[in-house]
Amino acid sequence: VAASPTTGAVTVSVSQNTNCRMGPSQEFKDVYALLVGQTAEVVGKNTIDNYWIIKIPDGSGKTCWLWGRYATVS
Repeated sequence: VAASPTTGAVTVSVSQNTNCRMGPSQEFKDVYALLVGQTAEVVGKNTIDNYWIIKIPDGSGKTCWLWGRYATVS
């Protein structure tokens, strides 16, 4: 069971399993998939293309680009 962030960080979850990519389009390689029920910390947003930049929730500190269609930010 993952602990909830206590830093007041902005987090995102998805309503449908969503690939997370190296950049803001399907042309970029998948590097992670955020699954329903998981949350990830948001570090940025690309409003034009509707992508969120998130921290991959594996402790690596790496980031990826998550398409915003199925995302809910809290």
